Amino acid sequence: MMIEGKVKMTDLGEIRDSWNLTALSKVKEGDFFRLSENGSVYIREDYERSLGKYRVTKAENMNAETFKKGSVIVQVGFDY
Repeated sequence: MMIEGKVKMTDLGEIRDSWNLTALSKVKEGDFFRLSENGSVYIREDYERSLGKYRVTKAENMNAETFKKGSVIVQVGFDY
């Protein structure tokens, strides 16, 4: 499942944002993503089998670690 970015109308015409929404399970290990449009940037780490979730860490603070289900919708394809 891939959802395209928003379309914005400006004086110069139509501009499409360069981001996509996808499930966390589709993001490759080590790739950057966001949980919301203007939220913090995270890095997808390994899959923790005992929890059935993916380990994710904040890009700005590697000590800030959490676990998310693979079905969580995340934002990818943005400039970082």
